[in-house]
Amino acid sequence: MLKCFDFGVIPLECSATIGPRAVYDSIKDDPAMKGVVCDETFTRRLNDLSNQIIGSADRAIADKEACDNFMANHPRPMHNIRGEPRWDGSKAQEHMKKDMKEGKHIMKNGERMTLAQFRCLRPAHQDFLLPTMRAHIDQEIRLQNCLNWLETEENVG
Repeated sequence: MLKCFDFGVIPLECSATIGPRAVYDSIKDDPAMKGVVCDETFTRRLNDLSNQIIGSADRAIADKEACDNFMANHPRPMHNIRGEPRWDGSKAQEHMKKDMKEGKHIMKNGERMTLAQFRCLRPAHQDFLLPTMRAHIDQEIRLQNCLNWLETEENVG
């Protein structure tokens, strides 16, 4: 019956608008309604379900307002505790992912560039300390390895 509320077959405030009998008549042919009769139990459960859905919608609105208020009062810091710019969404992150995808971290002889060499590829990378760059490069390598493994598993299975 919950799906009927989701798809609009039953209005949320059905007890005030069309009434339990009209709701029952509109969904009685559904296989899930087999053996259900329109009695006091049906009416009570319908009203409880309607109130529960309306209450959860009100809570969702209140939660969104609280979240928006929190985000407005506590903006994301522009720098981390080491004084480096925020990595997430930075140009350095964008360039690192692009360079690694294009294989620029691999030299012509097939070996991986040193961290210092890779860091010198882009001026945006200079804003980050070597350990920070190393951690993000290692994280990207682990992510790519995981995605390759998942793809292989999907093709095998």
